[in-house]
Amino acid sequence: MPFGTIVASGIMLALSSAGTQAKNHQLLVAPKESAGAAVSRQLRELTSGQFGREWDELHPAQQQSVGRSQWERCAAAVYLPELKGVTVLETYADPIDVPDVPEKTSMAVTVRMDTSAGQETTTFHEVAVGGQWRWVLSDLSPYKDGKCPA
Repeated sequence: MPFGTIVASGIMLALSSAGTQAKNHQLLVAPKESAGAAVSRQLRELTSGQFGREWDELHPAQQQSVGRSQWERCAAAVYLPELKGVTVLETYADPIDVPDVPEKTSMAVTVRMDTSAGQETTTFHEVAVGGQWRWVLSDLSPYKDGKCPA
């Protein structure tokens, strides 16, 4: 399976709905880092085995369906080649329709990944949540069934 496909099944974007006016204001705060910088950092975390940190950046609404220990167990079971470098090629606003994620617009980030297995270009999506970029899973069904994606 191509590295980008493996990572794309794990990274995408996110946001949860707010209950109070103060919380709504917090969710509208723009992230301090760029979406491209967030994807680059998230890829480094994922490929260096920092699965807990990666889960911390999963969309809060999706964290309700995918527990941290389940995510860590599933992520650890996937072979990820050594990440040698990430180059952000393009960022742009892009519509999304992701399970449990209320936002319909994301920041698409196209990157070229240089790994021990070769080079691959993939587009990821990030959603601003509470002043941070959050990634999303495109398919929650295996996790909701208590399984890991195949």
